Amino acid sequence: PATAVANSDYYDLFGYVDTVNEFKGFNGKNVTLTRKVAQMNFTTAPEDLTAAATVDKTPTHSAVTIGGVPAQLSMLDGTLSDNTVNVAFEKAPLTGETNQLASVFFLCEEGVMDVTATLYIYKDADLVKEYGPISALPSQMNYRTNVKVEYKF
Repeated sequence: PATAVANSDYYDLFGYVDTVNEFKGFNGKNVTLTRKVAQMNFTTAPEDLTAAATVDKTPTHSAVTIGGVPAQLSMLDGTLSDNTVNVAFEKAPLTGETNQLASVFFLCEEGVMDVTATLYIYKDADLVKEYGPISALPSQMNYRTNVKVEYKF
């Protein structure tokens, strides 16, 4: 239900809280704090961006949709729900790294799981490229998956 934000160092998976339970006194539970999070980065070749500039298609923003993401994380025992959701990261400004098109975080199981991704590239308000859905992208807890796309016209 949260608004996901891409390409930001200030927001990640734990930037949103759905409900807060108040505990008074000791309740006798052990809490396992784990960050069951995967990171996916989308990049392109620097020469692709140089060529895009010649046709006035230098990207300024991106958006990403990730499919097959576990819907919930239990902060008590670190388990993820079996049901999955699609997470639509809103359009966000690029970070300024020379060839990075997008970077997102999402819940991930221990071990490798398959997710799908769709990447949207914008020049200001105009959608100029759409990639995907890209299927069977490997993602693993506490790892980065780097996806290199051709940004050519």
